[in-house]
Amino acid sequence: MTKAAKLLAILVTAAAYIIVGFVLYHQRVSSSSVLWQSDLLVFYLPFAAALLVFLLIMWPRKHMTNSSGPYLAAVLIALLATCMSAFIYTYCAFNRYGT
Repeated sequence: MTKAAKLLAILVTAAAYIIVGFVLYHQRVSSSSVLWQSDLLVFYLPFAAALLVFLLIMWPRKHMTNSSGPYLAAVLIALLATCMSAFIYTYCAFNRYGT
């Protein structure tokens, strides 16, 4: 996967996570169902799914036996991208609907 393809995949994944997170929070605010009041469903599962997808995008394709640097970099980039996306959608959703 080229660097441009990885960047595009990261941007698409981040946009998808932001949209899904915003919609789930909107559903939580506008619905009285117990299902939507679950923090696991609204916050933690989408976060874990986005982190997994970011890791799959960034994980080195070649097996490197002597160096853990590329793997550590992949984990850090994936975690940073997930946290930034989570911050963006929670900032927008909390300002729109309150906490």
